Amino acid sequence: MIMKTKNEIPKINRFRQHKNRSQSLALLILFAVILSACGGGGGSGGSFPTTAIGINDSINGALTASSITAPDGTYVNLYTIELSSPTELTVRVESIEFDTILGLFSGTALSESNLNNWDTYSLAENDDESSESTNSALTIQLTAGKYVIVVNSFDPATGTYTLATAEGGSGLTDSGQSLGKWDTVSVALGDLDSDGDLDMVEGNYFQANIVWLNNGSGTFNNSGQSLGAAETDSVALGDLDGDGDLDLVEGVYGQGNTIWFNDGSANFTDSGQSLGNAATMSVALGDLDGDGDLDLVSGNLYQGNSVWLNNGSGIFTDSGQTLGNWNTVSVALGDLDGDGDLDLAAGNFFDHANTIWLNDGNGTFSDTGQALGSLKTRSVALGDLDADGDLDLVTGEGGQGNTVWRNNGSAIFSDTGQSLDNLETWSVALGDLNGDGHLDLVAGNIAPPPPPEPEPGEANTVWLNEGGGTFINSGQLLGHSDTRSVALGDLDDDGDIDLVTGNNYGQANRVYINSTK
Repeated sequence: MIMKTKNEIPKINRFRQHKNRSQSLALLILFAVILSACGGGGGSGGSFPTTAIGINDSINGALTASSITAPDGTYVNLYTIELSSPTELTVRVESIEFDTILGLFSGTALSESNLNNWDTYSLAENDDESSESTNSALTIQLTAGKYVIVVNSFDPATGTYTLATAEGGSGLTDSGQSLGKWDTVSVALGDLDSDGDLDMVEGNYFQANIVWLNNGSGTFNNSGQSLGAAETDSVALGDLDGDGDLDLVEGVYGQGNTIWFNDGSANFTDSGQSLGNAATMSVALGDLDGDGDLDLVSGNLYQGNSVWLNNGSGIFTDSGQTLGNWNTVSVALGDLDGDGDLDLAAGNFFDHANTIWLNDGNGTFSDTGQALGSLKTRSVALGDLDADGDLDLVTGEGGQGNTVWRNNGSAIFSDTGQSLDNLETWSVALGDLNGDGHLDLVAGNIAPPPPPEPEPGEANTVWLNEGGGTFINSGQLLGHSDTRSVALGDLDDDGDIDLVTGNNYGQANRVYINSTK
């Protein structure tokens, strides 16, 4: 085929709108198609030069007036990479001078007649979609062959960048297991049978909760137990009675929350306690009054959140506190002000921004008066995201970008300005997924409302922390279930962090094994 000049390039019918990048990415794909149709790398076949890059390699480059000029006026650089065997490849571009777009395309020759179906030929693309970071990254499993990497910017801009490739990434791969087909809304991991690996409890909606035992390699088997039959919305594990094994708290909507004691072999017995009758959506455990046992906070709809104190034997008493009077759907505990006790972050939906409550050390909480976010939070998670020694906050949002809030060390939080995804996130979890020492983020996403039941959900996403609390989208898309809960832990004892997703609408829960190590 004869190479066309940019003025002769045929127009492309765009079958989807992809936020603000749709036009730029269409042009990038067109360049990749023309390049591959002309023979691929090394600049053969015409005026679109490419540069070869290897695996686990990095190149310093620049978008300049000498780069390829796209019809929209932006600049493009093309790179080729050849894989001799199937590889999970991570590609990353970093720049502080312009907002990057990254694309990956097959180097297989294409006919000009296929240009109207350009969307078919995009293997992966990422623009980070974060208002703070200008970097982009993607991870994808590829077969042996030649591929084209495209570096571009949102707006006509010039500047330097670093392009890097690596074998692997956060490396989360579906194990193929389907754990039940119930309406799971919460999952929790812990060693329930004292064999040294992480087992799982799933909390189900209008069905009994299930205990799954791990064989040590990340393969789970149903223990056969059915715990309760109420509307469980949250589960949490901890040693409640001081006997050295993990017990279970079930947060139940509109009925009393329940406590189940473990005999050490993952056999659970109902303690007979019924804690309150609120519409509990979230429960969290921690030593709130400094007496050495685990107490309980319940996040409730339509009424204040409550604090339950443990007598050391797993028997709980209501402290009488009513923390707020909003629709709390997620609670998390951590030392937010550095005074050695556990404080509370409450994620609220419908009617109030998220709130921060400080503990006086005796289990009594006071509202800091902060109002974080804009009424659409479904999940909160705490962790030191910027490596400054205090706990920061991530909020999972419904129908808008997930947010990152930086702690100044005294429990005063400021919005970093990042907006991670624009999906219906129901659950967020933090953990070091790629082994670089920083806490990364997994977002569990549901179907956009209103969901025809059962409705495939949005894919779950993985965001990698650059080390200062700035996140880039890894490009991974994990499943398309209606995910209501995500939990992280080393399931196969190989030293890296794996993932469990709890899925609703009768969709099986899934296990993703990390191959980073």
